[in-house]
Amino acid sequence: MKSAECKTIFIFDSVHYVLKAEKVLKKENIPCELIPVPREISSDCGMALAIDESAGGVAREKLAEHHLEFYIFRKAGKGYFKAPV
Repeated sequence: MKSAECKTIFIFDSVHYVLKAEKVLKKENIPCELIPVPREISSDCGMALAIDESAGGVAREKLAEHHLEFYIFRKAGKGYFKAPV
């Protein structure tokens, strides 16, 4: 995978949910990368999933089917902006 700067970043409320989401997406053959939460999004230690823009819609659907709540961030200049789910 390319760097997280070219991806949609999916943030979850806990590491447990990040790992569950990763498992769901991999089972569905949706490429994702487990990454540290970018500092521009949160100073807390945590993990997130980076997903290609092209797979973002399918990833949202599959995660919603499994009742996983998440926030989406996209790169904008030197920072990130929160995108609608």
